[in-house]
Amino acid sequence: MKHVKDAQKLLDQGDAPEALGILESILSLAPRNSQALRLKARILDAWGMFDESLLLLHTLSQTGSLSNEELAELETRAMEEKESIVYSELSSEGRWYFAFPMAQVWISIYGFMGCAAFLLLSPTLLSGGTENVATLSAAFTFFVVVPWLALLAVHVTGVKRILVGVTGLRVCHRFSQMTHPWASLGKAVIEYDHDTRSGYLRLHLYTPENKVTPLVSFDISRRKSVVRARRHFVRNVLSYVDVVCYLPRASTGPGEKPGSVTAENSSAETASLQADRDQNTNSAA
Repeated sequence: MKHVKDAQKLLDQGDAPEALGILESILSLAPRNSQALRLKARILDAWGMFDESLLLLHTLSQTGSLSNEELAELETRAMEEKESIVYSELSSEGRWYFAFPMAQVWISIYGFMGCAAFLLLSPTLLSGGTENVATLSAAFTFFVVVPWLALLAVHVTGVKRILVGVTGLRVCHRFSQMTHPWASLGKAVIEYDHDTRSGYLRLHLYTPENKVTPLVSFDISRRKSVVRARRHFVRNVLSYVDVVCYLPRASTGPGEKPGSVTAENSSAETASLQADRDQNTNSAA
């Protein structure tokens, strides 16, 4: 019989499905095995199964063997619930979630440091006479103009806020907005990568008729999530959708097919979505 170390090794190699199979076998014999619970919770969270992962963490806490990592994760979950209040607003229409792109944060930091660097360098360059004018202009462009243009691009093109309302989903950009009634969003697919190290996680919303091309998609990964309180946002969206499926990330290689489905709320719908996407992938190849 394989052990938790074998599952950890497979997980480190990017083979989470095989690792999960080993963990399921272990937990079928020892349901309170803390190491197996810990690894399974990590895999499920990376695949967007947030509530299932949280349930495992609570089960792990009852065993009294929480590591510092699990304690930090539980604190993060609790903090995220607080962030859902700070970074969202409840209105008569529903709950507004505000975008907080990390690109904007890093560009702002770079712009601030660039301005400081330019102010420190400019006296030296100005003292060199007219021959340093070109160098001064280049430094101003690189340290000041470029980050501010990048910040403006993110500000204009990115999502400003998202309304998860009673009647539908409204996505607002800086100068435009799109509203999707819940009746037009019959299926939700959380797409993950078998390799948990990639950090890839997307929420796709489909019309009842179209099972191949999503009507709207959101990045809900830990590092690049479109909103700050991503788990709260996903849970809220899924509460309005009838069919929720979890599918592995589609392979981009010629002739390759996506992996098998590991969890679903509707096996028939998931199988149908998987078959349609397989057919679409093969046609493209």
